[in-house]
Amino acid sequence: MMSLLLAAALSNGEVLHDFSREDAREFSTVNDTVMGGRSASRVEALEGGVLRFAGELSLENNGGFTSFRSRTVDYGVGPSDGLAIRVKGDGRTYIFSLDISGVPIPAGGYWQEFETQEGLWEDIRLPYADFIPNSFGRQLGGLPAVTPERIDGMALYLSDKKPGSFSIDIDEIGTYWDDASVTVSDDDAEALLPAECSTLLALLEQTGLDAAVSELEGFTLFAPTDDAFAKLPPDVVGALLRPENAAVLERVLLRHVVAAPVTAWNAAGLDRAEVLDGGVLKIERDGSGLRVGGARVLVADRLRGQGVVHVIDSVIVPDDLALVTPAKDASDVLSAAITRGVPLFNDGNAEACAAVYRTAVEATLALSSGSLSVETLETLRVALARSEREDARAAAWTLRGAMDRAITRG
Repeated sequence: MMSLLLAAALSNGEVLHDFSREDAREFSTVNDTVMGGRSASRVEALEGGVLRFAGELSLENNGGFTSFRSRTVDYGVGPSDGLAIRVKGDGRTYIFSLDISGVPIPAGGYWQEFETQEGLWEDIRLPYADFIPNSFGRQLGGLPAVTPERIDGMALYLSDKKPGSFSIDIDEIGTYWDDASVTVSDDDAEALLPAECSTLLALLEQTGLDAAVSELEGFTLFAPTDDAFAKLPPDVVGALLRPENAAVLERVLLRHVVAAPVTAWNAAGLDRAEVLDGGVLKIERDGSGLRVGGARVLVADRLRGQGVVHVIDSVIVPDDLALVTPAKDASDVLSAAITRGVPLFNDGNAEACAAVYRTAVEATLALSSGSLSVETLETLRVALARSEREDARAAAWTLRGAMDRAITRG
């Protein structure tokens, strides 16, 4: 199933710290004692990959802050909207701080406050846009905004002017995307691709390529929309659906898969990508944005576990595509679609069958050869419109009836 190809693994972003014992050793405390204060703190790794930051905040001797921080490291953070942290606090307000490479800030960093509820585990999101540069507790102006790829240090401060003991447990620090915040189950496999990519979904399931790609440690899928498939010449659509061209169809689909995750940010530094059919796609930027293999990226960076999905506006067809007995007219297109669709329907996959039928009908309506009568074309248009309002099983029957009439009557 498609979930094998695109199932989410950990979260909708990257995990930057999981606080195993080795990870916890990368953090150390810095207190106001460096300026004569008397606050004290410690960090310790708990069972289950949790880091505890605890101690005593003192206001004596003009003190009043305590912190723990990571070593300076190039995190290599990919495109994302912010940081996601899972914490169990004590009801106090803490400050999360970021260090940005090339922007030295004495006694501070890019700060964002967050509140905690005593004794409760919470998932807290910290948007990059809300981090404000601070030095010695004063906001700074004129500095660049946070960009994730330049993060090279993290810290957590307590400086709420409330003397006394404190304790906060941190389970994980990672990144998040605003548009990928839900967990998708096997039952919701179609949701892993946008609704406008139903034809691709059907073909991947039909050929079994979802299972093959799922064995990869990471992948990138360039996902053509249904409109992209409709733009293909009708004879090509018909030929690809013929059983004798199964290997060719598989090659066309593999032309859209890279055996490694490539985000739009990664792609900006590349000029080519090797795909699973053995070919190479050219990567370029123009006035309309990012293009891959000549197709324009409409929606980028739909993160799915260890994979990345980019929605594109065209099907990427190999230049040397060799089709066996290509379709000559509308009847060939429709007959080939029925040959493909019937086994799918009989196997209980009405969604895939309806998607194949719909693509064939759209391709037939695009024919300019005049091989079908005006009445037949209208029958196909009505069936296509009706199928959009029906469930998959009913839609398959509606389209099949119109296709049979078109083949019989012409």
